[in-house]
Amino acid sequence: MQTHKKIFFPNLNGVRAIAAFMVIVYHVEDIKELFGLPSFPHHDPMGNDLGGLGVTLFFVLSGFLITYLLLNEKSACGTVSLRDFYIRRVLRIWPLYYLIVVLAFFVIPPKVLAESFYIDFNSKLLLFLFFLPNVAIVAFPSVPFAAQAWSVGVEEQFYLIWPILIKHYRNLLLILIGIVAIFSVAGVVLFSFSSLLDLGPTAGNIIKSVGSLVQLTRIDCMAIGGIGAYILFNGKQRVLNILFTRIVQIICYAVVIVLIYYRVNFPPFFSHRPYAVLFAILILNLAANPKTVLSINNRLFDYLGRISYGLYMYHSMAIFLAVYIITKLFEIKSPTYLNLVVYSASICLTIAISAFSYELFEKFFLKKKIRFSSIISGDNAHPDPQTRASQPSPEDPP
Repeated sequence: MQTHKKIFFPNLNGVRAIAAFMVIVYHVEDIKELFGLPSFPHHDPMGNDLGGLGVTLFFVLSGFLITYLLLNEKSACGTVSLRDFYIRRVLRIWPLYYLIVVLAFFVIPPKVLAESFYIDFNSKLLLFLFFLPNVAIVAFPSVPFAAQAWSVGVEEQFYLIWPILIKHYRNLLLILIGIVAIFSVAGVVLFSFSSLLDLGPTAGNIIKSVGSLVQLTRIDCMAIGGIGAYILFNGKQRVLNILFTRIVQIICYAVVIVLIYYRVNFPPFFSHRPYAVLFAILILNLAANPKTVLSINNRLFDYLGRISYGLYMYHSMAIFLAVYIITKLFEIKSPTYLNLVVYSASICLTIAISAFSYELFEKFFLKKKIRFSSIISGDNAHPDPQTRASQPSPEDPP
C-alpha cells in the first residue's frame, strides 16, 4: 500500500476562527447602522477596517498553507498535479460559493437592502459566475448578502496561478518577493496618477477604480504568507530561530493589537502589507513553533475554524435576520443591553447556520477530496481520531 505524507498544523483552525469573527464584528456594526441603531464603525477603535484586516489574515493564511502543501507535493511526487489541485479547490469552494450567489441574486428580496441591486444586474451576475466578484464590487453597486464573496474570487484567482508557478519555476522566493514589489509600486503609481494628474473625470475614475481593485486584490498578502511557508519548508533555521524567539512573538502580538486598536492605516505603498508580515510571523509560530507563547488549539476553536468558510459566507444574512427580528420584537433602550442581545443573537445564528451547512452540505463534497490528494492533510492527518471524519484540509479557505 502506498504511504502518503501527512501534514497537520495545530492552531491554524483557531486562526481561521479569529479572522472570521473579525469580519463578523465589523459587519454587525455596519448592519446595526443600516437599521438606525447606535453603531461604531467609524468611531469605535475596533470598528475601522477590522473586517478588512480579518480578510488579510485569511489571505496570509491561505498563501502560507497552499504554498507549503504544494511544495511538499512537488518534493514528494516530483511535480504538482494541476488537475487534482483544481478539483480539490472546486470541491471545497464552488458548492457554497454558488449557493450564496443563487440566494443573493434570486431568492432573498434584494430591495430590503438596496434599490440599486437591479442596476447592471446581468453584468454583476456574470462577474460573480466567473469568480470575478472583486471586479463587480469595484465597478458596480453592491450585491446584498454576496458582497463578502469578493475575497473568495480573489482566492480563486490566486489558486489559478499559484500551482503553475510552483510547478514550473525553481526560484520561488524571488517570484514571491517580486509579487510583493509589483503590488507596492502599482499602488503608488495608480493612486499618484489619479490624484496628481488632471486626466478628466472619465480617465480619472477608471484609474481610481483600477487602483481600488489592486488594493482590494491582495495577492501580495498571500505572497507574504507564501514566503513564510518557503522559509519553513526549506528549513531556513537562522531565520526561524529569530522569528521563534519569545521576544519576537510578544513584540508582534503587541504591535498588531496597537495598530488595530488605533486604526493605523498605511499609505498605498504599504497598504496592508505591514499587517501581512506580522500575521505571517505569528502564523509561523502558531503552526510550527513548539514554544509558541499563544495556543488556540482546542476543540471550540478547532470546530469554529472548520466551519469558518460558512461563518464568512453566511454571516451577513444571519446578522441581518437577527437584527431584523430584534428590532421588530423588542424595544431595547439600554445601548449595553442592545449590543449584548444583537451580538449574541448574530453570532449564535451565524454559527448555527454555518454548522448546519457544514454538516449536511459541505461535508459531502469535502469527503470526495481525498481521492485527489497525494499529500494527506486535515481529516486523515488530524492527531485527534475523534475529529478526523470532519476536519477539512488545511489548504481550505475561510
